[in-house]
Amino acid sequence: MQTLAGMTAQDGLEHASCLSLVASDIEGLKKEYASLLSKRTSMSDEAYAAAERKLLGDAVWKAGASQSLTRMGGVIKNDEQWCDGEAVAEVHTHPKAPAVHSDVDLFSTVRKSQFHSSFAVFESTVCGIVKTEASPKDEYEARSFYAVAQAGGHLKAVRNSEKITDESLAKSVPGLVARTSESISMGLYCGKLGGPLERVAPSSFDSEDPMFVLMAKGVAISMKYLENGDDLKFPFTPEFDPVFDRYISEGDFLFSEEWATHRSPAEAYRRMVYVAAVTQSMVAMNFIDIPGTRSERETTFYRTFCSSEAGMVCFVLERYGNVESSTNNGVLARYRFEERQSILVDRIAGKYVLDERMPGNSVYKGECSFVETRCRAHGVGTLTAEGLQFEGSFTKGSPTGKGIVTFPSGEVWTVNMTNEGFEKLERIK
Repeated sequence: MQTLAGMTAQDGLEHASCLSLVASDIEGLKKEYASLLSKRTSMSDEAYAAAERKLLGDAVWKAGASQSLTRMGGVIKNDEQWCDGEAVAEVHTHPKAPAVHSDVDLFSTVRKSQFHSSFAVFESTVCGIVKTEASPKDEYEARSFYAVAQAGGHLKAVRNSEKITDESLAKSVPGLVARTSESISMGLYCGKLGGPLERVAPSSFDSEDPMFVLMAKGVAISMKYLENGDDLKFPFTPEFDPVFDRYISEGDFLFSEEWATHRSPAEAYRRMVYVAAVTQSMVAMNFIDIPGTRSERETTFYRTFCSSEAGMVCFVLERYGNVESSTNNGVLARYRFEERQSILVDRIAGKYVLDERMPGNSVYKGECSFVETRCRAHGVGTLTAEGLQFEGSFTKGSPTGKGIVTFPSGEVWTVNMTNEGFEKLERIK
């Protein structure tokens, strides 16, 4: 581990190696070692250390050949060419990030069944994830739990109006990765290179936070745009509304039949992340990007996240760029908690369609056109406000020209909209 850390310090790349066990009877040794571990709590440290030395006998722990990856990581080889004996663990370095595991690190660890543990090294620190017999075999399930923990910690900070910085993220991540590990019957241990590792206590968050509902809806919106899926008829609001439930339960989402059962907001988000992980590439940290942006290749992707910088608000954005930098193409969905204001932009038959719900029960549903990053009412639509309903044409956010107005009394008129208001032309009803 120290050698790999030194190599990373020199060239700025990730380096990796598999850790393997060489012995005359590996399977027999495993069973005896498991038996010894079961007696650990009833033995003194000295007696246990002596028994361990005697048991290992001619067994040798070996590190395989060093594997140079890239700044973004890579696939750690674990075949006979790279590993002597039986590969039981892997170790890799992080050039910039803390020593805790990323979602991709966890995905790879679960996927490779012969790896019983995985270690990440950053400078002079190391963290290890250790599996148990109860750990999942489904790498996508593990990744979905990781996404929930990372989002949960972030949403807790958003709700407390805490400023999110690189330092605060680095401080919070170990506890959240520990929460992930505990959720899937693993343990996270961290410490200094060359010293003992201590189990990290898991962080807590509110699995009932309604922002998780917006995160789940954000995944559905992102996948709709990526896959040109069904029309988005549900509102971008923090509730499990019947329209959204139908959208998921009637769609092809792997778990559609059990969607409405046994789910908290956090579990709903986890299920949506699971689908995205299986069908798309993604990055799921305190935000979720679909498809994922871990390379230098530029692409269009969709980001769902929540923030408290300008009041508590959640977004779905269309962005373009790569892992280094990206620009915002447009806001596809937004919910402001203080005003209870929501917008959702769908793309139907090549046109953008806006569902905007404003304070005072004002609602616009109809065509829109992007002005910079905001889709403004433009084209044919319906605006309901102050008891009136206008059906007609809109230009840059305002009703214009002839249309039909329905009054609270039930009267219906054709009208002509002007800058000063509207002129009644003919009564229809």
